[in-house]
Amino acid sequence: MYKYIIIPLCFILFSIFIRIYNTNLKKKYGNNYSCKDILNKKIVEILSLKGCIWNIMHIFIYFGACILINARLNVYKHIIVFTIGLLWYFLAPYSTNKHNPKECNNVVYTDTNIPREDDIIFNSIGQLLYILLVVINKKIHYSNTFKF
Repeated sequence: MYKYIIIPLCFILFSIFIRIYNTNLKKKYGNNYSCKDILNKKIVEILSLKGCIWNIMHIFIYFGACILINARLNVYKHIIVFTIGLLWYFLAPYSTNKHNPKECNNVVYTDTNIPREDDIIFNSIGQLLYILLVVINKKIHYSNTFKF
């Protein structure tokens, strides 16, 4: 049961980290902060999906959430993790529209305080990687059980 308390606590701590990190960037770079954010630099683009270190953190966080609650192939637990992502997207506790960041090239987020729709895709990639590893692990375990 404590695992279900740890997940919201981690998201609260991550929100605090984002708020502090972005506040420091804004103090240093003003409205140009999104352009100067090293975590926001585009590192991959597949079709129209751009990825940066923020997106990679989404993958690891949701993979970790699946590990934390031992989701395995339990649909209910995966729905919980996915719902957390949706709530995060819609509530975005660190989100603010009180500033006007500048447009810049070679970054993913125009404003790192505001979540993007593709965050949900990266969250889901974390869950899918977890599911893939669970399935592969089951197959390896199964194949090792029936040695002749």
